[in-house]
This record gives sequence, C-alpha cells and structure tokens, in this order.
Amino acid sequence: TGMYVSFREPQSAITEGQFVAWYHDDELLGSGVISK
Repeated sequence: TGMYVSFREPQSAITEGQFVAWYHDDELLGSGVISK
C-alpha cells in the first residue's frame, strides 16, 4: 500500500527516509515516510 504525493511547484532535495506531513491550518492531518 502507499500514497503518491504531487506538488504544484518543483521540489528539490527530497530523499528516501524523509517525512512528509499534511496540515490544514495548525492541524496535522497525516504523515508518512518517503520511500521513492
């Protein structure tokens, strides 16, 4: 299982093992570890 994340603007220096997090205002909606 997994999830794909896309960005409106190009991102740099994203590497495997880093975390991604989703916020709405100050509320954390979810997070995960980048695998690819």
